[in-house]
Amino acid sequence: MGIGGRRTRPWGPVRGASEHANALATLLRDWLDEAGLRLRDLTGRLRPEHFRDLRVPARTTVSDRLAGVNPQWDFIEAVADVCSRDAGQRDRRLSDARPHWDRLQLAGRQRTDRRAAGRIAELDREHRNALQLAAMSLQLVGRFQREAADAGAQRAEAELRLRLALDARDRAEGRATRAVAEIASLTRELERMRRQRSGGRSTGVMPVVRPERAAGPAFGGRSPRPSPDNRTSTGLITAVRPDNPGLPAAGRRPRPHNSARQAAHSVRDARAAGDANAALRMAAAAGFTGAPEHIRRLLAFLRALGLAEDAERVLAAAAMDRPATRVPPLLAHLGAWREPDAMWIKSALGRSASAERLLEVVSALRAEERFPDAYGVLLAAARQRAVALVPSLTAALHRVGRSEDAEWLLITAAQDRGPADVRALAEQLRAGGQQENAAALLRRREAAEAAASGGGAPDGIRLPQQPTGGTRRLLTHSRFVMPGTGAPQPAALPVPPEPGGAPPPGG
Repeated sequence: MGIGGRRTRPWGPVRGASEHANALATLLRDWLDEAGLRLRDLTGRLRPEHFRDLRVPARTTVSDRLAGVNPQWDFIEAVADVCSRDAGQRDRRLSDARPHWDRLQLAGRQRTDRRAAGRIAELDREHRNALQLAAMSLQLVGRFQREAADAGAQRAEAELRLRLALDARDRAEGRATRAVAEIASLTRELERMRRQRSGGRSTGVMPVVRPERAAGPAFGGRSPRPSPDNRTSTGLITAVRPDNPGLPAAGRRPRPHNSARQAAHSVRDARAAGDANAALRMAAAAGFTGAPEHIRRLLAFLRALGLAEDAERVLAAAAMDRPATRVPPLLAHLGAWREPDAMWIKSALGRSASAERLLEVVSALRAEERFPDAYGVLLAAARQRAVALVPSLTAALHRVGRSEDAEWLLITAAQDRGPADVRALAEQLRAGGQQENAAALLRRREAAEAAASGGGAPDGIRLPQQPTGGTRRLLTHSRFVMPGTGAPQPAALPVPPEPGGAPPPGG
């Protein structure tokens, strides 16, 4: 096209991001002015083949490019092609534009490099900050470890002081016991001598010793107080009329102090003398009759003396022989102070106790609203009870109206026992006339295996779901070790509701 004046209003200001972009925009405008083309003419002459993406830009985009905004080389080539008369003029125009374009590209790369360097510096600062934070964290960990070590040392010192105080208390109680016995002996001797002096007749006055007063606070009694009728300087020996029925008879032996430490030492002495049967008898007697606090302290002393077998004998007697109504308070106390001992008792009950004994204890636990402990016993029976002993237990549960417990027990056995155990248990149930229970057990086992393999339960089998809403969980602790196995046992299975709206276990 011939060179002529451009018949339109003047160009607006260039808006490029750099001087090189503005120089390119000015050059393109000069080409259009030399060719006498307006923005509308240029837009109409642009063709898809001018551009790499074969798309003609919109009028607004063309206007921006001519103002230096985001210049593109294919757009520069298109403008040169439209404004040139021949290929030679087009090449000359592009040669004029090439230096500006190269400087523009170089500046862009430099900006990119500066941004990358800035990002690298930022990441380096973040890395240093992270290292400083890690160093501070390590310092805090070290300080906490030192504080924990100091607390452990203080606790060990406090425990040592406690042991020394307990030893001192036991020695004081022993001296008090011996003093009471000696006073009683002297009292009897004094009465004998008085009878001899009076020719065999009673003097009508009989010195008497009150053991609980002689022992004082060390025995849990009150400090000695003299009788209002006949006070003495010590308050230990009082002249008492024979018709006073409120005081013990002369010569009565004081009640010995039966502390847990003394009981443990008695067991140790029997072992040292070679009388293992006597040691076991004393341990069993403690488990059968001992108060919960006494049993807990006795177990601690026995273990401290290395008498683990006797400690287990105490627990075994508590599980198998202790009156059922006295088992719930013992489990409650041990559960609060030493839970593994409570677990031992529940496991022994479920594994070895007779069906009658087990149901008696479970009923006592339910009567005291110890529902987690009750289902802990049933859980141990489901997982560890000998296969031959399970049918009698399920039959007893049905007999006392606890069919839901029997069903829950079999579900747990199907899920937690091995395949061989489940098959053997099914045979025992059939032999005991419990064909429905045997069939249900095998169906539950099949459902559990299908669910474990990802195939889902077979048709007609509904797997027990995790408890939601009002369904209660079995235990408040997720793992425990059954005695004799050494392996952690999983817990938490859905349990059937207690009749009468009983509160949930652990609630």
